[in-house]
Amino acid sequence: MTREAWSHVLEQLQDGDIRCTLHSDLVKRVFTFDQLQPSARQFTTSFSVAETNQFTLVFANCMPNLPYLQDKEKKVLMIVIPLQVVANLAQVVIDETGPFGENSYTWKQVFLLVDIVCCCAVLFPIVWSIKNLREAAKTDGKAAYQWTSVVAAEAATLAFYVFTGYNLRPKVHNPYFAIDDEEEEAASEALKLEDEFEL
Repeated sequence: MTREAWSHVLEQLQDGDIRCTLHSDLVKRVFTFDQLQPSARQFTTSFSVAETNQFTLVFANCMPNLPYLQDKEKKVLMIVIPLQVVANLAQVVIDETGPFGENSYTWKQVFLLVDIVCCCAVLFPIVWSIKNLREAAKTDGKAAYQWTSVVAAEAATLAFYVFTGYNLRPKVHNPYFAIDDEEEEAASEALKLEDEFEL
């Protein structure tokens, strides 16, 4: 479509005359996804132009009712993610300050349990989204492309977190926590001074 026609299409969208760019009479479709064959590795098409002008190529998706997250999943994530952040921050504070009372071990276990429950709760919206996408893929063949791309993105995210977690796991001989003799002597002197001061 020409640039002038594109501005009219945007006006139609803004005024609510159309819900998708492809519904406008000003748009000339080059191809749609139903023309793609799942087994084909490439797609070639040609389009004849009758007039000379500057044209705009637009990619549009007009599939209704397929958001990645429904309202129910968004509400769960809005509660779970901040709770998980707070639990992790509290766990870091407890780890860094050391045991400061009888209940410090209990609190550490509670925050670990909250973290695990939150991780499981994050998985529920993902499972719900996959379920919705599967149902949509059954009724509409075009949704199958979207479903597979979502699964691929989630699998890549999972692989990243597994890789990061494995490489940053606690180790017995961690080079980042190595303390040389001078630092160890200074720390022991500081502890002796604290013990003498308390007496």
